[in-house]
Amino acid sequence: FSEAAEYGTSKVITDHSTIGVLVSTDGSILDLPREGYLSAERRVVREMKELNKPFVLLLNSKHPQDSNSIRLRDELSDEYGVPVLLKNIQEMTSQDMADMLETVLMQFPLRMVDVAMPGWMQALPRTSEIISHIIDKVCEVAKEMQVMGDYRKLSNIFNEDEFLLKDCTTSVDYGKGTCVLNVTPKSELFYRVLSEQCGMEIADECQLVSYIKEFAQARNQYN
Repeated sequence: FSEAAEYGTSKVITDHSTIGVLVSTDGSILDLPREGYLSAERRVVREMKELNKPFVLLLNSKHPQDSNSIRLRDELSDEYGVPVLLKNIQEMTSQDMADMLETVLMQFPLRMVDVAMPGWMQALPRTSEIISHIIDKVCEVAKEMQVMGDYRKLSNIFNEDEFLLKDCTTSVDYGKGTCVLNVTPKSELFYRVLSEQCGMEIADECQLVSYIKEFAQARNQYN
């Protein structure tokens, strides 16, 4: 019977499931000590990773606030490289369930990182100092991003940046596996770039309007 149950569970995980919640314990549940779960726990973690399906480990405990249980949770997270949630399953609320599912969602593969910027920045060539700077910084962090939850690694990459404000926002689309980083240039950057592109000093809106008027007059005379 036990072999049939294990085969059926394996079949469901392999062929029918999209996500997984692996339930184990710190040894405070029933009379079986923690060591009695290790072999099966490690085997299932290995199998889930081989299937490349998002999953979390739910560590069931009678005493989730206990320092030893918390230490075990952290050790397992480091060992397995997956989120480990320490809970007393009998006391879990609907919000706990929702939080657990959100954690699983964060384990879906991240397929693309995009950068959203103002239109005038998009008009700059890839070789420009600003665009190269942004792309290089994002690519450097993106090398370490594999799952959706890794989008948080983008939040502080432009702190104390020469060109951009530090308050970048990030939006994610779990269905598509994409992450969009919204960058905001510092207010003076527009006129700096405009001055470089035009070959003349344009410090503010007043100068910009003056140059546009002069350009329009020159064009009318030429025509």
